[in-house]
Amino acid sequence: MALVDPFLAPGDDAEIDVDAVTARLDALEAAAPPGFRAEYIRGAIVMNRPVPIHSVTIFHLTQALVRIVPDGYVPLCDLWIGVAASPTAPDALPLSGFRGGVAASPTAPDALPLSGLRAGTAGSWIVPDIVVVEKAAMMAPGRVDDTRPLAAADVILAVEVLSQSTVDIDRGAKVDLWRQAGVDYWVVEPGDPWGAIEAHPFGGGRVDPENL
Repeated sequence: MALVDPFLAPGDDAEIDVDAVTARLDALEAAAPPGFRAEYIRGAIVMNRPVPIHSVTIFHLTQALVRIVPDGYVPLCDLWIGVAASPTAPDALPLSGFRGGVAASPTAPDALPLSGLRAGTAGSWIVPDIVVVEKAAMMAPGRVDDTRPLAAADVILAVEVLSQSTVDIDRGAKVDLWRQAGVDYWVVEPGDPWGAIEAHPFGGGRVDPENL
């Protein structure tokens, strides 16, 4: 589901600092129905609310990952990860693949071209279902209470459990973004405990799904 941020108009090229972007995404999540989360992906703010089987899969996968991640790393949920904008990336995320969901308002268009965000420092801000991150990076001075996105460089694995409303993004734009960042990426079919795993070892395959 894509929600519009009416604060920025198409063609607005003013740079926006990270704190301003964080405040905007926080405001969108606060205004949305319970359970929705916001991401900024290639020119669109995308919001999605997981269904129960999605949450069940995340729970089981997180428990399994605790046992197999390298020393010094932890699997965590609900973290914003910043992926730098690429000069070759498209300016906007095609939203034709979205299915289902509840619109933010009866008059809201499907996508907001946030050219100002992309022209600034934000790139794409992704909230994977699970990320495996270096614990030292999370606990570094100034990081513990910092609400800004964590750097992709601190991530060795990103996991998305497929949702019908965002399946084309999970298997499309996010594959490109994690390839660009050099981070391993799994796309997982929902299930109990989980379904099939499509593993993309863009970072060298430091976590092997065969060990789950």
